[in-house]
Amino acid sequence: MSTNTLWDLFVDQLKDVHDAELRLTKALPRLAKAAHSKELRVAFTDHLKETEEHVHRLERVLDTIDVPPPARPAGRSSASSKRARS
Repeated sequence: MSTNTLWDLFVDQLKDVHDAELRLTKALPRLAKAAHSKELRVAFTDHLKETEEHVHRLERVLDTIDVPPPARPAGRSSASSKRARS
């Protein structure tokens, strides 16, 4: 998608953040399971709850502006994560 206007940039960024938060909801349970200390496991679990709320809020924002959340295949990276790795 070409980013032509500030609106396009805003929507693109919302979608990227949504994607990143969804990825975190998949990674945090694995991190909690692998944690060796109870404190770290609790921290990952608490962070997962917060992240799930972020996803919910982002979906409400996208719904409010009549933009469906992106449906991305599991292995596809977002534009932001590609830029971060560059």
